[in-house]
Amino acid sequence: MNTDFSPDVLVLLTGGETTMKKNERGVYEIVPLETLRILMSNLQTHDSDFAKKKNLKDTLFALPPSESGDRIIYKVKEYTELKDSSNISIEDWEKIAQDIKNEYERYKGFVVLHGTDTIAYTASALSFMMHGLTKPVILTTSRFPVSEQTSKCFDNLINALNICCYYQIQEQQVAILYEKVLFRGNRVTIFSSDDQVNFESPNYPPLAYENTFRTSPSTERNLTPNDETRHVQFQTTMSKNVGILRLFPGVTSRLINNFMNSGLEGIVLQTYGAGNIASENKEVLEEIRLACTQGAIIVNCSQCSRGSVSLTYATNTGLQGVGVLSGGDMTTEAAFAKLSFVLAQEGLSLEEKKRMMITNISGELSS
Repeated sequence: MNTDFSPDVLVLLTGGETTMKKNERGVYEIVPLETLRILMSNLQTHDSDFAKKKNLKDTLFALPPSESGDRIIYKVKEYTELKDSSNISIEDWEKIAQDIKNEYERYKGFVVLHGTDTIAYTASALSFMMHGLTKPVILTTSRFPVSEQTSKCFDNLINALNICCYYQIQEQQVAILYEKVLFRGNRVTIFSSDDQVNFESPNYPPLAYENTFRTSPSTERNLTPNDETRHVQFQTTMSKNVGILRLFPGVTSRLINNFMNSGLEGIVLQTYGAGNIASENKEVLEEIRLACTQGAIIVNCSQCSRGSVSLTYATNTGLQGVGVLSGGDMTTEAAFAKLSFVLAQEGLSLEEKKRMMITNISGELSS
């Protein structure tokens, strides 16, 4: 039980729908400090009487006590520049990773409140930047602002806090919690812009469901198994020289040439089906070959969300023959983030970086 009232969990508030409110034109816009105000005034997320009685600092929040009498104290760090997730950049990934690195020893776990649109990219990136986690790092979001009744922010935040402090789930990677389901972060993709439940993990099963982590615990446990021999490794810099190229019927060699010669060191090539390309278009294949010979790392990922790239058709063996790597069953988001991570590795040869790309290093790729 928390008796010294130091915070158990650090919540990083980066922006997104959670921090928004409708303006006079009926358009959602980010409002600084609004989320903190609502969290502070809501009985589900803060026991103000307890906080006043125990003289908690203004930056600390206290959940109501569990059935066992325990309660979670958490700190919220609202970023100075809150962002719609469409504006999240690689620099923001680096900032989040650096903040967690700086505070890693002080907390039992970390929750990142993030916008929906690019959360799969951020979770994937953090899974590579923080390898071998011994504490939970959970990203969560809300389709609607915290001020609206339809918002799931309270439920998602409370569930994430409980997982950080109480429940043992055999996972060492960054996770995403959404709509009562806990996913491996680098396996998630967003499949709908309309539905309330719009996340899926097409090639890896969810880690847990709400009935696993909503019951009141009798003993304190961690998300990750207690392994004193394992130490988290942080890399807080990523390469920005990466891009995604989606193929389409009739794509020209000129377009491929322009993309391949834009200074990118790494490219996720989104192909058809099981990794196929128009094999009759020799000029397109030649442009890809030239890019590979000039040192670009090109990874073949399927445009399909479910399944894997496989060498079962003549239309994809040609890509392997010119030096393109198979992305297996990685999501596009994970492949992009992994390229950014791998290309930032210092002291590795091109071949060593290529081997990293086809090796499972953070649970992003099936064997």
